[in-house]
Amino acid sequence: MIPNLKLTWSAAGIALGRPFLLLLMGVVLGSCRKETLDLTFKACPGAATVTDVEGNSYRTTQIGAQCWMRENLRTEKYRNGQDVDWVEGDSAWLRTSVGAYAYYNNNELNVEDYGVLYNQFAATDPRGLCPSGWRVPSDADWSELDNVLKDADRSGGVLKDTLMWDSVNVAAENFLGFGALPGGYRLSSGEFGGLGTHGYWWSSTNSGSGRGWNRQLHNVSTGFFRNSKFLTFGMSVRCIKE
Repeated sequence: MIPNLKLTWSAAGIALGRPFLLLLMGVVLGSCRKETLDLTFKACPGAATVTDVEGNSYRTTQIGAQCWMRENLRTEKYRNGQDVDWVEGDSAWLRTSVGAYAYYNNNELNVEDYGVLYNQFAATDPRGLCPSGWRVPSDADWSELDNVLKDADRSGGVLKDTLMWDSVNVAAENFLGFGALPGGYRLSSGEFGGLGTHGYWWSSTNSGSGRGWNRQLHNVSTGFFRNSKFLTFGMSVRCIKE
């Protein structure tokens, strides 16, 4: 290997969300060396990471004109430092009409990898879940992301993380560094499900009749689905830069 050799390349002309193959071959003094190639996603200009009110740090990625967190939100406090209500019991979760969060299966060990599950009351609380200068994406923000991807039948694969989903993870590419994670969900009735197989993310937009718009991914599908769920449904949150 040649010391301090640095290779650069350009992805100009490669369509967003389309898979590609990059091959590097080198022979130095009759020997062949296999080296690890680190492809770094484009972080948001001036904001490669962002920190929430509790000190949790999140990587970012630029997708089109939007700047997204690459990880699910983990905070248990609003931006002003006040606590989001933690609700453990099923019946209490069903009855709540204020912002609340839960750990998947009430197990805090799931938070580091998958983040926290919030109801939409928390996602839309005026105190703000996201760090200063960031917000919970609106339904229109999610639609803009969908438009950048251009291919609704493949969008899910482009967005999904390639390591954290269950073994049947159809067409996962994580091409743009979004790293969508299967954090599962908490039903309005309080039961948990979907860890490893389903990812749900709130928007800040209500759809009417006590429901809010969300986006969801499945391990066995390449689709990126728009749906509405009851405001008491628990799901992940990704923040977008204002």
